[in-house]
Amino acid sequence: ALSLNGCPALAIGPLFLPNFLEGRYPCSSLWEEEDSCLTWLDMQKPRSVIYVSFGSIAMKSEQQLEQLALGLESSGQPFLWVLRLDIIKGQAAILPEGFEERTKERALFVRWAPQSKVLSHVSVGLFLTHGGWNSTLEAMSMGVPVVGFPYSAD
Repeated sequence: ALSLNGCPALAIGPLFLPNFLEGRYPCSSLWEEEDSCLTWLDMQKPRSVIYVSFGSIAMKSEQQLEQLALGLESSGQPFLWVLRLDIIKGQAAILPEGFEERTKERALFVRWAPQSKVLSHVSVGLFLTHGGWNSTLEAMSMGVPVVGFPYSAD
């Protein structure tokens, strides 16, 4: 729209910290990250893992959470799911009965993950996200395909 009015429009980005690209990860997480998920990722095949995280604010309904779980189960792929306790407004996250048992050989659940390190891991092949800017920027910078499940203004 700007270029139609005679103003040049320049696309710049993604902007990313050189420190990150050099393997130095600045820590700015509000929650304690579960680094043990990186060891689990080391045991997975390259580009095989679905990484699921909806950030620190996005919430889902109980029905949405159930459908996400069933979709991950039916995918047959290994997945790493950042599952905050408060992801369902007003109640604790409850997964479908037997879901964790049925997927235990190929799933890992954590409360919070070191997302930049996860997305840069060779085993991650897809990122299911709410589409917040930080998540989008990290995924683009690491070349990880994204499936968006927006929340609010994302």
